[in-house]
Amino acid sequence: MDSFSTDETVSIAKSFQATVLQREFDGFSSQKNYLLDNCQQDWVLLIDADEVLTPVLCEEIQGIIKSDKASFDVYEIPFRSYCFGREVRHGGWSHFSKIRLFRNGSVRFGGEKVHERFVLKEGSSKGKTRGDLLHYTYDDMEECMEKFNRYSSSGAQDMYERGKKPSVFKLLSNPLWMFIQRYILKRGFLDGVTGLILALYVASYHYAKYAKLYQLHWQKEDR
Repeated sequence: MDSFSTDETVSIAKSFQATVLQREFDGFSSQKNYLLDNCQQDWVLLIDADEVLTPVLCEEIQGIIKSDKASFDVYEIPFRSYCFGREVRHGGWSHFSKIRLFRNGSVRFGGEKVHERFVLKEGSSKGKTRGDLLHYTYDDMEECMEKFNRYSSSGAQDMYERGKKPSVFKLLSNPLWMFIQRYILKRGFLDGVTGLILALYVASYHYAKYAKLYQLHWQKEDR
């Protein structure tokens, strides 16, 4: 699934005989649901462009999809994250799992534009793989800040469309709580300066998201 990228993504994918779908980006959930609507195989392995499977995970997935009696319909895969060229082990960036492998038809996505929510079909069973997935989150600060602006705008739009009201309390408390959670409770400090930068980044993201929510409500009032 390509959103009319301007690099070599499409040509590289086609060189491996991949079927490439193109669609203007209007949110992660709608993009991925459109992709699922066009998948024709029994199993779906859904990964983003910055996610890489380890050899151990590849072998494990092959065993699951070739089995006539797979243990589960949906599989979460453990994440290990890399930021700025180094592995980040703490602060909520690693040691969590996300759904990435599932039987076709057992998963859909909610309507969120960013940080999309998985919705499992009733009766679907869920397990977890042993192998890890490597998530190359940010290569450098420039990419980090580009995503910061785009994701905070989408997050504010999501809250606005759900009828969320802005408040000074959340504008001040939410960023502070996210910093404490990421840097102290989830031990981001163990990743040194990188952990501090990322904790401040997450706190700033939540501040920007609530500030942009205020802006959306102001624009509505000015109409």
